[in-house]
Amino acid sequence: LCSGGVCVLACDAVTCVDCPTGAAVCTTCGSNTYLIDGGCDVTCAGVADDNGGAATGRTCTACHVSCASCTGTGAGDCTDLGGGVLDCAIGFLQSGSTCEPLVDCHPSCSTCLGETANDCVTCAPNSSGGAIGGGVCVCDAGWVWDATSEACVPCDDPNCVDCSAGAATCADCASGFGIVGVACVACDAACDECTVGASATDCVNCADGYTLAGGNECVACTATGDCDDCDASDLATCTACGSGQLIQGGNCVVTCGSGWFADSLSTCAQCTVGNCASCPLDPTCAVCELGYQGLSCLGSAGTSCAVNADCASSLCSGGVCVLACDAVTCVDCPTGAAVCTTCGSNTYLIDGGCDVTCAGVADDNGGAATGRTCTACHVSCASCTGTGAGDCTDLGGGVLDCAIGFLQSGSTCEPLVDCHPSCSTCLGETANDCVTCAPNSSGGAIGGGVCVCDAGWVWDATSEACVPCDDPNCVDCSAGAATCADCASGFGIVGVACVACDAACDECTVGASATDCVNCADGYTLAGGNECVACTATGDCDDCDASDLATCTACGSGQLIQGGNCVVTCGSGWFADSLSTCAQCTVGNCASCPLDPTCAVCELGYQGLSCLGSAGTSCAVN
Repeated sequence: LCSGGVCVLACDAVTCVDCPTGAAVCTTCGSNTYLIDGGCDVTCAGVADDNGGAATGRTCTACHVSCASCTGTGAGDCTDLGGGVLDCAIGFLQSGSTCEPLVDCHPSCSTCLGETANDCVTCAPNSSGGAIGGGVCVCDAGWVWDATSEACVPCDDPNCVDCSAGAATCADCASGFGIVGVACVACDAACDECTVGASATDCVNCADGYTLAGGNECVACTATGDCDDCDASDLATCTACGSGQLIQGGNCVVTCGSGWFADSLSTCAQCTVGNCASCPLDPTCAVCELGYQGLSCLGSAGTSCAVNADCASSLCSGGVCVLACDAVTCVDCPTGAAVCTTCGSNTYLIDGGCDVTCAGVADDNGGAATGRTCTACHVSCASCTGTGAGDCTDLGGGVLDCAIGFLQSGSTCEPLVDCHPSCSTCLGETANDCVTCAPNSSGGAIGGGVCVCDAGWVWDATSEACVPCDDPNCVDCSAGAATCADCASGFGIVGVACVACDAACDECTVGASATDCVNCADGYTLAGGNECVACTATGDCDDCDASDLATCTACGSGQLIQGGNCVVTCGSGWFADSLSTCAQCTVGNCASCPLDPTCAVCELGYQGLSCLGSAGTSCAVN
């Protein structure tokens, strides 16, 4: 054959002695080998129909269909396994010196040893069981036997795992779903798992941040930090933290605070030594709190932190006495450098520290300078020049800077009437006067506005608050908490409840079966109305032609369309003409053409640029 411009030996010299049509297709094998499917082997095993093979004049041919292995090709040539027992193929039974076909298998069997449901060797689709010696096949979870079609059919609810009483009647749901009537509904967000019912009172296990408190109800933990579980009798006391956090005083912290140490991988304990700031080797104190000392100054050897009497108005640091206060801003701090009592020039005392203005006091209402000490404005003032009700800052033209919830009345700011229940803060008592909104709602404005309940919540006139829709997957229950008008993506309305869309749907609206889809999941296409049907093209096919399900129109995972199917790389004689499709090479008998219409490599037995010098424009017989 022609290879790289020169002629080479066509056949494998060891196993094949004649291959006139190409090295890969042998017609005569060498010594001690047998011809089988165009190749040579030392035995006749592995023929195309997997039934073994028989040696006939150094050429392997398939056993008779009734034989699992054989000594010849006839029906009477099945291998004798000993004692006259023949090696029959599955679906055949020995009858004298031959293997004869069985009667039809039971519909639940794929292959069998007899016609009853107890004789299955392998099982029909969507079931399992059977055995080499015969056994029973049972429908898989989520499927049930249908006597009419004599096959396993799926439960009507895609989240049902046991509908043994009938496809429409669910007895058990998949994890994360609970039974409501005969349907599977997603568990409440508070539940990790639920069974009968899907509300927060029907939980088996709770989601992170919730705990079982009486029966099957999951209630939210109130401890701070990333709390996974808490004490049912005290929701503010965490018993398990997430994200590698530690329990300290019932809350979750990233690192133990001053005066605490990690006594395990999950909890912090207080230092044994009083007034100790850091004790990684408890009960020995490593660093005392400010104003105390351990190993230095008074030499307490790390077993106690005593008041540093030797330093008087200074503090003990690193074994020596240092100035206790910040010399620039604080001139007196008798109880510790962090707690100032008298500030220096051009600064004001505020919350134990010194600042150049009185802004930023604890209650965020501004502050007034009174003898170099900042005190809070009156509660009615947003900013002020003094601490009285008449000291609110004049913004100009007699307009006072009133705090939210207060309105100017003459020379003072007076409280508003009660806000509407939908408001958190307001400029008046109507629903149109909200500045900020009550929980689970949004809207409002600096000049007043309306607050509207968030998606999944609805206004309840009795409690005068936004309450959640009864169905956790409902985003619009404006007609009442129990009546859902629109569901979250991935769920469709069945009656007034939200049910997970069929696996064939990417999104559904009214209804949740494969005939109620808006968009289809990968591997399905819309075929008439809102029905999603499965594509049958091979490979990772995301979408296909609704009129020909075996013709793919979009592949996934970076695969390419070739002849209606999805492939990882274009096959021999094809090239990638875009990022998504393969096209046939322009030159006939071309195996590879990445720069089509020029052929790079011809098929075996043909040549392009070499031997006959066709310059890559054709592949002629060599």
